[in-house]
This record gives sequence, C-alpha cells and structure tokens, in this order.
Amino acid sequence: MEQGKISSAQLACLFFMAALSTSMLTGPSFIFTLADRDMWLSAVLSPLIGMPLIFIIIFLHKLFPGQTIMQYNRTLLGKSVGTLLSLLFLFNLLILNGIQTRQFFDFMSQNYFAKTPGILFAASMTLIGAIAIRCGVEIICRIAMLLTPLIILIVFAIILPLTKEIDLGRLLPIMENGFVPVAKGTIALQTWFSMYAYMSFFLPFVSNPKRLFHWGSMAALWTAATFLSAFVYIVGVLGEAVSNYMYPLMILSRYVEIFEFIEHLDSLLMLFWVLDVFLRTCMTYFAVTAGFAQLFGTINMRAIVMPVGLLILCFSFWSIPNLTAFRSMTSIYTIYYIAINMAYPCLLLAIAKLRGFRPPPSSPDEQTLSMNGANAPS
Repeated sequence: MEQGKISSAQLACLFFMAALSTSMLTGPSFIFTLADRDMWLSAVLSPLIGMPLIFIIIFLHKLFPGQTIMQYNRTLLGKSVGTLLSLLFLFNLLILNGIQTRQFFDFMSQNYFAKTPGILFAASMTLIGAIAIRCGVEIICRIAMLLTPLIILIVFAIILPLTKEIDLGRLLPIMENGFVPVAKGTIALQTWFSMYAYMSFFLPFVSNPKRLFHWGSMAALWTAATFLSAFVYIVGVLGEAVSNYMYPLMILSRYVEIFEFIEHLDSLLMLFWVLDVFLRTCMTYFAVTAGFAQLFGTINMRAIVMPVGLLILCFSFWSIPNLTAFRSMTSIYTIYYIAINMAYPCLLLAIAKLRGFRPPPSSPDEQTLSMNGANAPS
C-alpha cells in the first residue's frame, strides 16, 4: 500500500507546475481568440472561479478524512450512482491524459524532431511517468518541488531578454468590445484551474492538512499570476499577430538574444516543455491509476500502472486526430472539463450539506494519521 507522506507546499508546487505546462504554450493563442487583447483581464479574474474549487475539494476532504472523491461520492450518492459518476470522472481523466500526451509528442515532432515517430515520444513519457508512480507519491511531489525553481528560471530566461520589446499600448483600448469577451476568456481559463479537482487523490497523503487552504490559495494565485505575465508579455510583443501562431511563446523564444551571443532559445523552451509535461503526466497518471484502484478495490495500485499507461497511449491517438482538429473543438472540451471537474465537486458539497455531514470532531491531523493510509490508494 502507498504509505508516502507529502507536505502542502509540495502539493501546491506539483499542481502549479501541472497548470503551467500547456498554459504557457497552447493557452495564449486560444484565449486570444476569445478575449482578444483583453486576455490579461481574463487572467486577473480567473482565480475568482478557480480558487473556490480548491476550497471545495479541501473542505470535502475535511468532511471525509483519508478518502478521495472516488470513495466519498458513493457515501453521498449511493453505490450505483456513485460508481457510474466515478467512471465518468475517470473517463474524463483518461481523455485528459491522452490529449496532453498528444500535445506533447505533436509539439516535439512539429518543432524539433520531424522524422521521429510521435509514438516514441508518447511511449517514453508514459513509461517515465509509470516509473515515477511506482516509486510513490512522495517521490513525485519531491521531484515537483525540486524542479519548480529550475522551470521558473527557464521561463524567466526566455521572457526577460524581450521585455524591452513590450509595448503596453498594444493592450489598449481596454474592453473595446465590452465585458463578454473577457468573461469568455475567464471561463476558458478554468480548463486549467479545473485540474485542481484532482487534488482529492493526493490529500490523504498530506502530513500538514492545516496548511492546505494556505498553499492551495498560493497555487491558484501563482497560476493566475503566470497567466497574467505570459499574456501581457505575448500580446505586448506580438500584438494582433498572436492569433496567427499556435505556439506564440515558441516564436518569441527564437528571437531571444542574451549577451549578444546566446541566441535561439527554443531549445531551452523544449527543456521547459519536457520537464513540465513530465510533472503534469505524473499528476494526472497517478490520479487516474489511484481512481481505478479505489473504484475496483484493487489491493496493489502498482499492479495496474502499466495497463493504465497502455490506455493513455491509446487515448492519445483516439481522443483527437491532430492538434488542428483539437483547436477547433477546444470550446467543447472546455465546457466538458468544467462540467466534470468543477460542477461535480460542487454537487457533492451541496449534497453533503443537505444531508448534514460535518467534519469529525478530532483534528484533521489526527484523523489523517489515524487512517495511516488505510483508505489511500494502494
């Protein structure tokens, strides 16, 4: 059985890095099509929706210490309905794993290794993720905390040299088309904030649950600040041309020059992409594996790591034919993710309140320690 312990800070780093990966590369062009130059306002407003989800997930964990959403949903909804919705939730997770794997190998093939089969990148990332999961949740979160400063340093190395090219006038006029585009952009950004619902699979392992609200808030604010800085930077440099590129940050990295002899930092962007997608893969891969283990009562979670990995590989090809098709369906996926990852926990909280569930009298720390991982995924 999984016996690892993690801190609230490590968990915050893992989820912040998971949101950072695709948001920096694919997010700007998508949000720009909705909010235009006001996309930075969408970033400012995004935590107003995303942060309550974190509080809901943490509060549900306080109501049912040591359990994940796969376990307490059957307490609230009954075994049949709870199992059905659990399958829907896990299917959503499999699609997410498949799409992000597809984004990873398509980006690598299109921009760096045109002659390398995409399946090689997909299989390599899935295999490395499987090894990390078999090592345990504690290793995953420690790696996340170790890589966070390095990844942030890489982002700064790409962004800072071009700050002199930023023209804030390209952000004006503010809300030229009213508030509706800003609202659309804010809602679309919840595609990344909705991933915080998967914190439920990690909360039983947190050794200092009293700090969860603090570090959960910090992770949400870091995510919003990343959106804001990236959007101001990209629109400030490229202006209306943002919509012409699928990876605006990739285009800008090719024009970066440091000390007049270090140029073309797109290779540095590749390093950022590989490291960050690895952390995101570990997070979502662990969540879906733990979910299946809890749903079917598997004694040893590690026994199903490889079969789930094969499913992820299959979904990376089945979920979307290519990234161009995915971009045209992004609005549908956004609504789907929000409905599953955000509306579902809200429904569970409402039912828990209506049925009169309250946090147990003992402290969350004592509850978590007393469980000793008994209800955590094996």
